[in-house]
Amino acid sequence: MFSLVRYAFPYLASASPRVARFLRDRKGTPSIETVAIIAFIALALFPYLRDIGAAIGNVFTSLSTNLNSQVKP
Repeated sequence: MFSLVRYAFPYLASASPRVARFLRDRKGTPSIETVAIIAFIALALFPYLRDIGAAIGNVFTSLSTNLNSQVKP
């Protein structure tokens, strides 16, 4: 990836000064790394989401049942 950018940079820089400024700008690098870490964590947790959803559904079903039994005379 970096070799492609290094190869293409002179051509892109000569095409537009805005492109050159964008390629030199490193302000967004930490946020991109943070997004990548969050994406990897989400991919690691993805197989467990069905189980977590079922557990949360059971909690709400139990709460609903208990509330309905307390409210009805």
